Amino acid sequence: MDMRTYLNEFFAKIDIAGVPNDTASPKDPVNEGEIVIGVLNDELKKMFVLTAIFKSGLKEKANSMTILRHKLENSLNDCDEQEEKSFYDYFMLRHYMKMVDKIFWVMVRESMPKATYEKNLDIREKWQVVTTAKSDLPVVGPIHLSCRFP
Repeated sequence: MDMRTYLNEFFAKIDIAGVPNDTASPKDPVNEGEIVIGVLNDELKKMFVLTAIFKSGLKEKANSMTILRHKLENSLNDCDEQEEKSFYDYFMLRHYMKMVDKIFWVMVRESMPKATYEKNLDIREKWQVVTTAKSDLPVVGPIHLSCRFP
């Protein structure tokens, strides 16, 4: 599956998904020193939940891919074409998920002016967007997406 197809399917699922309620939000309370700067809108709530579901599915696949990776590292001759394709597909999905995660945070920043130049954002209970502990890294202008493919 190529990136465009993956993203089209992912965003189509967001369009048809119901708005998650507070029970689907992260359970972590706002910590001391964190500042609440907003609450996710319905579209971002759906994207957050779907991303979490896809990530958990990838974690389950990771175990079988670890076994396959060892097999590939030891000898390509021991793997059939289907195993090599499974390995490739898994890593492409990982890259796609990283891209979706970046898109999610860009959309959060776009939807909340206070979040635009914040470096450390996180989601807490009841869909609250918080800034976390300040880092020593400078903020450099708006966010730009970049990704690499194998």
